Amino acid sequence: MVGCMANARSNWTMAPRYLALVGDGSYDYRHHTAYADNLVPPLVVMTGFGRAVSDVLFGDTDGDGWPEIATGRMPVHGVAEMSRLLGQIDDFESRFVAVPKALVLADQPDQGGDFIANAMAMEALLAGAFSVDTILNDALGLQAVRDSLAAEFKAGVNVMSYIGHGGRDRLGNGYLTTADVVGLDFGPQQPLMVAMTCAAGQFGLPGSPCLGENLLLKAGRAPIAVWSASGFSLDFQAHQLNALMAAGLASQPLGTRLGDTLLRAVRAFRTEGGDAVSPSIYNLLGDPGLPLNFGTVPMALSVRLDGDVLRFGFKGTPARTYVVQWSARLDGTGWEALRDVVPDATGGGGFTEPSATGPDVRFYRVVMMP
Repeated sequence: MVGCMANARSNWTMAPRYLALVGDGSYDYRHHTAYADNLVPPLVVMTGFGRAVSDVLFGDTDGDGWPEIATGRMPVHGVAEMSRLLGQIDDFESRFVAVPKALVLADQPDQGGDFIANAMAMEALLAGAFSVDTILNDALGLQAVRDSLAAEFKAGVNVMSYIGHGGRDRLGNGYLTTADVVGLDFGPQQPLMVAMTCAAGQFGLPGSPCLGENLLLKAGRAPIAVWSASGFSLDFQAHQLNALMAAGLASQPLGTRLGDTLLRAVRAFRTEGGDAVSPSIYNLLGDPGLPLNFGTVPMALSVRLDGDVLRFGFKGTPARTYVVQWSARLDGTGWEALRDVVPDATGGGGFTEPSATGPDVRFYRVVMMP
């Protein structure tokens, strides 16, 4: 598979950017367990805690340990599951989310990491582009966290980020488990689930779907994708990856493909000195070519002279601040601020100004504030 992708990347007129694996996989390459769920075998990578399955490295076409192609897996077992998953993707792509909602859930801090501090950093990264809620288990207790999480899902969440301990079948000590999945109500949304924890994405165990697989393949409205580790994850590395992922989600334009978001985060992790093993076990369960239905919208600006006033109309990302500027110069310099504008809930808006005095010609542009 890796050789095939390397050849395609080198020789195809349009080099592949995404690889979608259709079928479940496990480390039982010879079917000794008789579960017959190893339809598309994963690669295996050695970590400091033992071996872990990795789809990420199918995209490593030059052998340096870092992916050039974004890979995701639809861990289905037959036509019915794949058809249901395609229906979920069609539904997701048909809807635009004007003001996306992010939820950050943090485990109790311990020697494994200051998960609440990490969550607060995530909230700051996402704020502005998302409406952000947090559930911080500093002293809430298990049932309070479970109740809050269920209520948030029912109200509708677009991105859910979990920070803390976990396992193949759970987040934390039971904030969310595989047994809970069938009864979850995700309301009007299909969240992207980002679980920065150990093994919640360990799809490689024969005959035993992990939490990530259960979430993705849930009947009815379900998460659109799950990004999580297939093995043990260290908090400081996971937080670094998570922060880079969040920064991308908060700044990228509407329709950015999920695989591109992940690749940018991994490349930035490499630039910042991260090791190649950590991102290699953070596998995507879902379609890497999925265009995300939220993101910044480039501002469109119109100007019309109406008697002695100028009427401005604009469209952009709701609740995002832009500044309208003007200049009398053709060389693209000398811009001066005219007014800050914030699109309404529909993404539109307008204002009037007295018709310009002074220069006969004025040029207008709009700039999005950071």
